[in-house]
Amino acid sequence: MTTPTPPGWYPDPQNPVIVRYWDGAKWTANTHPSSLAAQHAVPQAPKRKYTWLWYAGVALILVVAALVGTGFFDSSDSSSKLAANYPTLDSSNDPTLFKPSSYEEINERDFAIILKNPWDHVGRRVVLHGTVWQFDTATGGDHFLAEVGTSPTGLMNNERAFMVGKASLLAPFIEGDEVTMHVVVDGQMTYTSTEDEEITVPQFQVAMIELTK
Repeated sequence: MTTPTPPGWYPDPQNPVIVRYWDGAKWTANTHPSSLAAQHAVPQAPKRKYTWLWYAGVALILVVAALVGTGFFDSSDSSSKLAANYPTLDSSNDPTLFKPSSYEEINERDFAIILKNPWDHVGRRVVLHGTVWQFDTATGGDHFLAEVGTSPTGLMNNERAFMVGKASLLAPFIEGDEVTMHVVVDGQMTYTSTEDEEITVPQFQVAMIELTK
């Protein structure tokens, strides 16, 4: 013989998270939350909002794009002057132009003085080391942008400069080449970048150039 279930609070057969009162014969309408369910309930972690990450990612892309684009020479703008300021190097007028011994090995401070006002040093002959930064159809075959300095090891050679030379002399060189150059200070050059920004950099005429690496 089955023993009847005594009256009391029992888990609701339809909803175990609550308890319902059994009067000994039937379920009543009296319910309340199950204390056991409350004890074992795991609070749900609040959803994190990652919207800010999306915006940060977009901003980063824009910054990178700006860094990549800014500074590149744009030949389509008429304000980009390609003329040399100093008389074009010609050994028939001065044979010493192509003698390495006629060029100064300068230090970082000497270079900083030149950069302060290149116009005060037009015609000065110095040795520079650096990397060919942009040399393409935009710059043309007889001009290129370089990052230059005075260190033979390449350390801190990061001054952007416009280099002018004979196309036949510059033809063997490409972007990324590390070079040593014997140059003549040639004032400054202002060009318009691909980001439509006017940039003024020192300009040098290249008399001799060779690969460092």
